[in-house]
Amino acid sequence: MTNNVLAELGFAGVEAVTTNSQVQRQSTSEILAGIEAVTGQRSILEERDTLEAIVIAALRAGETDESIDIIINDAAASGNVAVPEILVTSDGRVDTHVLLRNIVTQAQVAAGGSAPVAPEATPENTQGMEARVVQRATDAVQARFYTVQSGDSLGAISITLFASSEYYDVIFQANKGLLSSPDRIRVGQRLVIPQLDA
Repeated sequence: MTNNVLAELGFAGVEAVTTNSQVQRQSTSEILAGIEAVTGQRSILEERDTLEAIVIAALRAGETDESIDIIINDAAASGNVAVPEILVTSDGRVDTHVLLRNIVTQAQVAAGGSAPVAPEATPENTQGMEARVVQRATDAVQARFYTVQSGDSLGAISITLFASSEYYDVIFQANKGLLSSPDRIRVGQRLVIPQLDA
């Protein structure tokens, strides 16, 4: 989605990509065309704004982060826009901070800047972070845990711990026994935070 926003805003070197919602919409259109061919009854696929279109319009209009948050959360609450699971917070809102941060980060990279460096997240500098040494049969390893805070999303946790939302699935996969879906995190859950391979 971020690539599509940047491509629409005219960033050089950023290619638009087909999103899942675009694939689903095309599939639905094909199914409706098949039904129409058999029954003769025409079904019209309602045209709805996408999250990308809302963000692009808001950015072009010069809306503030707070305004974009209100616009997107109102659209999501009314069911007018689909939201990626990575952006759903523990309190059911859309994490527009992660969305906008991804856009800014990718814009900086597209403009020749460097990608952000993963911070050193420790219990001392990161609320909810916990580290323990776990003794195994042959060695001791450091295990890291994170307790979900109010307003967290897996994307936000990934940014806090790894400087990028792209690792949300690594966190999700490490906690599949606890989480049924990336948008099902709850305040107070204790998540295992895996170490990333170099």
